[in-house]
Amino acid sequence: MLRIKGLSLRKRTGLILRVIAIAVVLVSIFILSTINTPTQESSPAPNASATTTVAGKSNYYLTSPPSFVNNTYKITKVFLVKANAYIYADASSADIDFEVPQGMFLYIVNGTIRNDYSATEIIRLSSDGLNKCIIGIDIYLYDAQGGFINTLNRGNPLRGCSELTMRAQETSDFETVFVSSIENVDHFEVYVSYLDPMPLY
Repeated sequence: MLRIKGLSLRKRTGLILRVIAIAVVLVSIFILSTINTPTQESSPAPNASATTTVAGKSNYYLTSPPSFVNNTYKITKVFLVKANAYIYADASSADIDFEVPQGMFLYIVNGTIRNDYSATEIIRLSSDGLNKCIIGIDIYLYDAQGGFINTLNRGNPLRGCSELTMRAQETSDFETVFVSSIENVDHFEVYVSYLDPMPLY
């Protein structure tokens, strides 16, 4: 029988096959461990309970707020495309640099509005003959029974908490950040509290 360096061909062949089999097993284990190892991109998302999303309506023309004279509402030509409200237990979970006192909550309200007033309407009322106007946005918070909780208005009830200068037919984003001790907000409403040069009442 043919021998190779002290081993028969049959034993040599068996040894080579065993080495190949062990190598295949080791390579397979390495590949599987690489596939199952979590990467930066596949790490779990932050705890969803850290944020509360508050419901709001979208896709309608905004009205004046209920704090106006005689509690009347006037439909404007400022169209609310979308709006979102979020409540955070602290600013770090919102990933913004904003100091939140202990026992308070951070609110972020953002959205998109469209100015559907025509340039002619704005120019006609503008003392400067400009085709742009200042739009004040105000946000009211309500509980589950529809009772009024609070407004984000920061002073003058006719100025609102967020102001945008917009041309006719222009779309613009808005965002309001504030703190409050109130957590049990069920839904919110967006209003136009200020519209210059067009009066709301």
